[in-house]
Amino acid sequence: VATFNRFPAFMAVNPRTHSGVGRILAFFGAKGGVGTTMLAVHLATHLVRRHGKKTLLIDHKHQLGHVALYLGAKDAPYSFDELLRNADRLDSELLNGFVIRHRSGLDIIASPEIAGISQEAKSGDLERVMDFLRREYDYVLIDSSVEYRESKKSLIDEADEIYIVSTPDVAALRDLARLVENLSLDEPATSKLRIVVNRSTATDSITPDQIEKVVRFPISVTVPNNYFELQRAINDGEPIPPQRRSEFNQRLTRWANQIVHGMSPAEPPLPRKGLLSFLR
Repeated sequence: VATFNRFPAFMAVNPRTHSGVGRILAFFGAKGGVGTTMLAVHLATHLVRRHGKKTLLIDHKHQLGHVALYLGAKDAPYSFDELLRNADRLDSELLNGFVIRHRSGLDIIASPEIAGISQEAKSGDLERVMDFLRREYDYVLIDSSVEYRESKKSLIDEADEIYIVSTPDVAALRDLARLVENLSLDEPATSKLRIVVNRSTATDSITPDQIEKVVRFPISVTVPNNYFELQRAINDGEPIPPQRRSEFNQRLTRWANQIVHGMSPAEPPLPRKGLLSFLR
């Protein structure tokens, strides 16, 4: 029980804490299909187009990631795995050879577009690359996976904020609760953790209050269901423009504002009683 009492009462992050140094935002899905990549793509677009921030979006999938696909980017020269393998000689010129520049102003590093055997990066490579990228960008967003055990630990250590994306359904929330419980064993990771509930609607059978009771952690961001418009965006290879008026864009705008200007304090975590009660 003591482990869970370490959750901080305030989840605020001062964006000026690392003055002149870029911030690393890591994204993980509680399970597959919850919309993690789509949210990372749109949040990155908002940071560029609404705030004028120099932003890099990294597809940290070892094969067949969707970041470049969602942005209509083709012919990716190299992948992030290859960049990690060249960490010892990384400089601005080498980085430019890996980056795809989207017409929005967003920079992308894609994942391999073919299926094959991949290897995790060597110890220390991710740390060296993240240290370099902090000096090159205002924000670095990394779309990763909880399945990558070794790199996940390094990425969690390096990240300034860790976003775990879920949807308001029993399967995703069960996995979310167990991920949060696992991360709670690491106090530094807990202070960086943010819960995102995607595809939320007013008629969800599981309410935000119930979700917070299950995961015993406050929800930082809720994103309304916008499935059909987002599906069109995927097919067109073009994110929804930030200036388009919609509830989805309003929530993304608020999220980007929180990142750039600082987050409001969240409520303290709820007591342990009732953990996973409605999942049984």
